[in-house]
Amino acid sequence: MRNAGLAILYEPEAGRPLTVARISDRRLLVEAAEAAIREAWDQASALQDADEVLGAFQHEEAERIRRVLHLLVPEVGAHEPRRLELVDQQAGGPATLAPA
Repeated sequence: MRNAGLAILYEPEAGRPLTVARISDRRLLVEAAEAAIREAWDQASALQDADEVLGAFQHEEAERIRRVLHLLVPEVGAHEPRRLELVDQQAGGPATLAPA
């Protein structure tokens, strides 16, 4: 899809964001989208360590971001989606989410 673009925003503390520049370089768009997906997965993994349920919700949000960005930028996120399953720790530890 060629309707997706990359923008640099100024976000003041009060008020609406202001678009400072638009970038049409497709390579940069792909890199930015891939970085957004990685960041979403990193946030989900960090949250998973603190709270299993919130981590699971954030993993779902990261997967939604991947799907949406793939629709807008087909070169991104074409790999198989990450699936998570609840794994019960037999040693009496807490259950954790692990990629399936």
